[in-house]
Parts: sequence; structure tokens; C-alpha cells
Amino acid sequence: MKINTLLIVAYSIVFFLLLIFIDELNSWINQHTGFKGFYLSFYTFLEYIFFTSFIYINISSKTLKKAFIYLSVGFVIFQVIYYLNFTIKNLDSVPIGVETILLFGYVIFFFYEQFRKPSNISIYNHYCFWICVGILIYLGGSFFFYIMAGQMPKTEIKEHWYLTYIGEIIKNIFFSFSILLFARQKNGNGIHNKILPNLDMV
Repeated sequence: MKINTLLIVAYSIVFFLLLIFIDELNSWINQHTGFKGFYLSFYTFLEYIFFTSFIYINISSKTLKKAFIYLSVGFVIFQVIYYLNFTIKNLDSVPIGVETILLFGYVIFFFYEQFRKPSNISIYNHYCFWICVGILIYLGGSFFFYIMAGQMPKTEIKEHWYLTYIGEIIKNIFFSFSILLFARQKNGNGIHNKILPNLDMV
């Protein structure tokens, strides 16, 4: 549970600071155009690592965990190759597309394992379920916009960028709910302490 707590706190702090200082960061990045590609790639890398870690620590299959590690190493190598060989103008659309597809696969594996696992606890009471739903809505809702952003003019991107806030807001709501659920379970008031005995008399 300590890893879960540290991961939630780290994610909250890092992305809260990134969003708080987004205007200052953008103005600084615009003055240092060579740094823009690195910043965008690093943001995608951080997002991928945090989202993957949430799912990784909540699955029990060793085979799946090994697959996550191999795929993550492959993704990082791909990011480095893409960064070194392509000029990132508006957005690192291709790495974001690969990140989205990988995370969709991870979420499906998480759901598959949870539905197969015999348990008295509903999946809706698992904090990672709400994180996974948030990830699906956030990445799925912006997927096609991010994919096309690399080919769109900046004026058009600015005009429609607000649409990505919808997925962001919904993701934050689900993430906040998952944190409350996790804190409740950690304090001993959650569903883990309310497993009913087997009342089947037949």
C-alpha cells in the first residue's frame, strides 16, 4: 500500500505543478524552440510511466508484469529514436498515439484479470478501476485530435484545444474519486473490511 500512496502523491504533485506553471513554461519554451520537442517528449514519458505504474502494481500476473516491462522499455527506446530523427513542431503525435494504444491494452488486461479473479469485492470498489476509466476517457477522448495535431496549423490547434479539457476534467474527477476510495480503504473503513461470510447453506 505504501507504493500506491507514494505513486498517487507523486503523480498529484508533478502534474499539479506542471499545470499551475503551464503559462510560464509555455512562454519559456517558445523562447527556446529547440527545447520544445524535449519537453513534449518528456511530458508524454512522465504520463506514460505514471499511468502504467498504477496498473502495473495492481495486477498479479507475473507474465503480464514482464510484458509491461518489455513494452515500456520498447516505448522509451521508440521515443528516443523518434525524438532524435523527427522534428516535433506542435505535438509529439506519433508517440502519444503509441502511448494511447499501449495503455488501452494495459487497461483491458487489468479488467480481464479482475473479472477472472474470484472475489467478494466488486471491481467498482477497486480504486484502480476508476483510474483506468479515467485513463480511457482522457486518452480516448483526445486521441484523434492529438494524432492530427502534428499536421494542423497552430491557429487551428489553439481554436480547438479547449476540447481536450473535457477529457482532462473527467479524468481528474475519476482520479479524485479513486484517491478518496483508496484513502478510505487504507484507513480501514473501506470495502476490504466488509467481506461477508459465505452464507450458502446448500
